[in-house]
Amino acid sequence: MHQNDAEHRHHTRATWIDELGDKHPYSKEDYVCIQAEKEESVVNAKNIWNLPAAINIATEWISVYTAAAKAGKAQLAAYLMNRFLRELVERLGKDDEEVMRSSGKDRLITADGTLWGFTKNEDGKLCFSILEYHYSEPVQVQRKRRLKS
Repeated sequence: MHQNDAEHRHHTRATWIDELGDKHPYSKEDYVCIQAEKEESVVNAKNIWNLPAAINIATEWISVYTAAAKAGKAQLAAYLMNRFLRELVERLGKDDEEVMRSSGKDRLITADGTLWGFTKNEDGKLCFSILEYHYSEPVQVQRKRRLKS
């Protein structure tokens, strides 16, 4: 490849043609959308119930967080994920009201019988919280000793 060819490509913007024959610049967003279509999809096309798809996608995050916690890096993992989620919210938005409408009555029961579900905190932020505690074994709370000054 000659240097002139590289310079020409650097300044040329790719275009795509819509159904009406109109040309449009090919953007990074177009590229990302095309790549997303190539991914193996877990998304419910009819948009009836998004929770299973969201949990399926989050399953890998649970494994990453577990590994980070084992390595003593749970706080770092949470920070990085929250930063990424803020970027997604900025790019795609979010809809807490729809989550509460469509999945607000869904529940998760852990192996010890504890019941979890979607709630909103005092600031109105969507949360996944314990609704009922059920322990199969007694929980012992250890009190921290107060250090003498």
